[in-house]
Amino acid sequence: MALIIEKLASGALGVSHINGKTVFVENALPGEKVEIKINDEKKGDIMASSSEILERAENRIEPICPYYGICGGCDFQFVSEKDSAYLKQDI
Repeated sequence: MALIIEKLASGALGVSHINGKTVFVENALPGEKVEIKINDEKKGDIMASSSEILERAENRIEPICPYYGICGGCDFQFVSEKDSAYLKQDI
């Protein structure tokens, strides 16, 4: 299932909506179109991960840390420091 990410939530989770439910997507930026894999579903929320980025955001960068996505310590390494500050401000 493909979704367009509307905004970010805490923990750098992309937010979208389907069928009246809020979808939280790991590793997705606002404006990106992503193919998702649903990991968990509760009453009003769906937790998912992006299995493929179909349309990348212009501000996406490759994480510089080789442990990004493994250790969980740096949520915003897929954007520059400047862009992460703006995204965090929106959250």
